[in-house]
Amino acid sequence: AIGGSADDGYVSNAGAVGCSVCAVPANSGAVYVQYGRGSCSDASSTTLYAGWVAGSHYSSEGGGFSTYPCMHPTPQYFTAISSPHSTMYGVEYERAPNSNFDAACSVCQRPAAMQTYVQWGRGSSCSNDHVTLYSGYAAAGGEGNAGRTEMVCVDHTHAGHASNDPANNNGGLFYPHKAIGGSADDGYVSNAGAVGCSVCAVPANSGAVYVQYGRGSCSDASSTTLYAGWVAGSHYSSEGGGFSTYPCMHPTPQYFTAISSPHSTMYGVEYERAPNSNFDAACSVCQRPAAMQTYVQWGRGSSCSNDHVTLYSGYAAAGGEGNAGRTEMVCVDHTHAGHASNDPANNNGGLFYPHKAIGGSAD
Repeated sequence: AIGGSADDGYVSNAGAVGCSVCAVPANSGAVYVQYGRGSCSDASSTTLYAGWVAGSHYSSEGGGFSTYPCMHPTPQYFTAISSPHSTMYGVEYERAPNSNFDAACSVCQRPAAMQTYVQWGRGSSCSNDHVTLYSGYAAAGGEGNAGRTEMVCVDHTHAGHASNDPANNNGGLFYPHKAIGGSADDGYVSNAGAVGCSVCAVPANSGAVYVQYGRGSCSDASSTTLYAGWVAGSHYSSEGGGFSTYPCMHPTPQYFTAISSPHSTMYGVEYERAPNSNFDAACSVCQRPAAMQTYVQWGRGSSCSNDHVTLYSGYAAAGGEGNAGRTEMVCVDHTHAGHASNDPANNNGGLFYPHKAIGGSAD
C-alpha cells in the first residue's frame, strides 16, 4: 500500500498486504460489497467490516489490477516480501459529495439470500421481487485513464468516506458513466445523466442468476428471464481506459441527472461475426430454479461436466487484440438469436471478437 491509501490506516511500503479466503456457512446468507458507504444500508444485512476501496494508479500504462477490492481497516503485512512488488492506492470519488475523498466500502452479509447480483441501468426496484440492497450509479475508471477496470455500483449518497483527507491525490478513480454513441439505439438517451444500478438479493433456494450473452431471452426452458437488454462496453479505441467488464443493461433505464461532469461513457457492444454482424449484442439476465450456482466451462460448447445442466452453449468472446484496452472474456450464444437494436450501422463502440487458440495454448 502506498500513496493516498496511507490515509486509510495503511503504512506505505510496510510489506505485501495480506488477504484471507473465507467460507460462508451454508444457508447463512450471501456476502456482497457496498461501494460508496461506510456501513451496510440494508436493515437486514450485517456489516462484516467497513473499509476503503483500493485500485491501481489511474496513470499506470495498462498494468496493475482491474478490480476494486474492499480493504479491511486493520491491515496485516508480509514484511519479508519486499521487492519486486507493485502498489495499491485509495480510489477517489470524482463527483460530489465528498469529491476527491477516498471511497468507503462495506462488506455485508444478507441473511436468507443465496446470491447477489447487479441490475445495471436501473437504480430502483430489482426484478422479480428480488430484494434491493442498495441503489447507485455505474462507476469505473475514466476513458482517459491508462488502464481499464471492472464496473461497480457505487452508492449515490457517498454516505461516508475512508479518510479525512480531501486532497486530490489521484490514485485510483471512480467516474460515473453515461450512455452515449451506439447505445442510444438501445433505448438509452445519450448524456442524460449517470446510469443507475441496483444490487439485488436472490432469496434462498429460489435458484441461481446468470447472464446469457448473445440472446434476447433465456434459452433454457426451466429458466426465467428477469430482463432482456443490451451489452455495454467501453469504446474499443479507448487507450487503456474505461471498463473491462460487459454489464447487461436493463431496457428501461434510470439516470442520476444531477451527475454531469466529470464522467465517462458506455457504448453498445457489436457482434463482429455473422449472423447479425455489426448489430449491438443482446443479453438476458436469467434465473434457474433448483440451481445454487452457475459457472462457465471454457473450451467445450456441449455438455457440462459431472452431469451439471447445460444452460446454453456458445463461443469465447472478448475485445480484439488490436483494440486499445483489455476486457473480460464471456461466453456468447453462437446463434446470436436476437440483437439489441434495429440499427446494423457499424458504429464500433464495444466489440465482441470470437477467440481462437494459438501459440503455447496448442500444447
